[in-house]
Amino acid sequence: MKKLISFLLLCSAACFSDLTLLYTDTFDLDARDKDFTFYRAGEPAQGEPYFYNLARVTVDTPGTYIVRNTSIDYYNYVGQSMTNDWAVAPEDFADSYFYVYTNSFNASQPSLNLFGEDDDGYNTPTNYAGYGDGYMFEISSTLDTNTVYWSLVTSYMPLTELEGTVEILGPQGATLDIQIIPEPTVFSLIALTGCGIIAGRRLSKRKSE
Repeated sequence: MKKLISFLLLCSAACFSDLTLLYTDTFDLDARDKDFTFYRAGEPAQGEPYFYNLARVTVDTPGTYIVRNTSIDYYNYVGQSMTNDWAVAPEDFADSYFYVYTNSFNASQPSLNLFGEDDDGYNTPTNYAGYGDGYMFEISSTLDTNTVYWSLVTSYMPLTELEGTVEILGPQGATLDIQIIPEPTVFSLIALTGCGIIAGRRLSKRKSE
């Protein structure tokens, strides 16, 4: 039997030069997804909820995997208290957050089965000109073949819509099974060869609306 999941490592991608880029996709935290809100672990933020994208993941190759948010393409705070009561600059809302859970995810108990999390771990390139400079996540984890993982993308600030890009690095030739957890009947099981931990829902960009 494969070894059980080992300890979480938080590290820059530069620490793992043998890893390869496996997958690139977008995520979309949308206020219209009423069923996908929760109160994230450790951040009640005056009782306002958070939007999130969620996926169930298993891997066929044990080893190190890196998930990183490399760009924020859109952000929009749709609440009230943060702008009325807090001294928050508009660009502070372009801030992503990432959680990894094992075995199961319960939105009403966001600390249960929590395996890892990251806020601002991504080392933004010096020539990056988009939103979220210095505010995007990067997390490195050692994953096992006998464990079900739940990946969750959300925002640092509550009630914030975010769209962005996620990259996943991992062992060469790895195959992951990803089941996006959407509104009922909208999506089915997705098996991706050499693909990654996050599969965000694609919706049309609203910057032009």
